[in-house]
Amino acid sequence: VVFTGDLFHKDFKYKDTDLENLKDFLKDINATLYKYAVIGDNDESFLDQYKDLLYEGDFILLDNNNTLLFYKSEIPVNIIGLNKLDNIEDLLKSDIEYKYSIALMHMPDNADELKNHNVSLILSGHSLGGIIKTPFSGGLIKKDGASKYIDNYYELDNTKLYISNGLGYEGFQFRLLNVPSINVYRFK
Repeated sequence: VVFTGDLFHKDFKYKDTDLENLKDFLKDINATLYKYAVIGDNDESFLDQYKDLLYEGDFILLDNNNTLLFYKSEIPVNIIGLNKLDNIEDLLKSDIEYKYSIALMHMPDNADELKNHNVSLILSGHSLGGIIKTPFSGGLIKKDGASKYIDNYYELDNTKLYISNGLGYEGFQFRLLNVPSINVYRFK
C-alpha cells in the first residue's frame, strides 16, 4: 500500500476525534507486505501529527530515503520516497542489485527530474485531476507541482507515471466531471 501525501488539508481545523478516526482508518488498512507514505505539501503544516498517524497506522515514511523490498525473489525492488530532488543519485545506489525501482512522490511535475534516471515507475498524487474537467480541455484547475501532469497516466521515455486523483478537494468544495480515486495497481 502506498500513500502519496496530503492526508491533511491546510485550512481545516482538526479535532482530537478526527485524528483518532484517521489513526483507526490507517491502522485498519491491510497490506500484503508493507504500507509506505511520503509527505504532501498540506501535511507539512501538521508534520508531527502526520508522522504520529503514519507510525500508529503501521506506515513506513519514506522521506527522501529508500528501502529494498524483497518478495518471492532474490532480486529486490527499490522503493524510493522523494520530497526533494537533491539526492536522487544516492537513493538509486545500492550494494544489492535490483532491476526495478518505484518512486513515490507527491508532486507529479517532479517526474521530469527522474525520467533520465533508472526509475521504472512513479506513483504520485497532488493534482486532484484538475478538480474541474471538461471533455476537450481536461483538468482546468492546475496546481503548483501539478500543472504539466494531471491525468492518470503518462509514459516518460522508459518511466511510467501514474497519478491518483485522490479523494479530496482544494479551493472549491466540489469536483465537476472528475471522479475521486483510490488506485489499485497489480504488479507481475
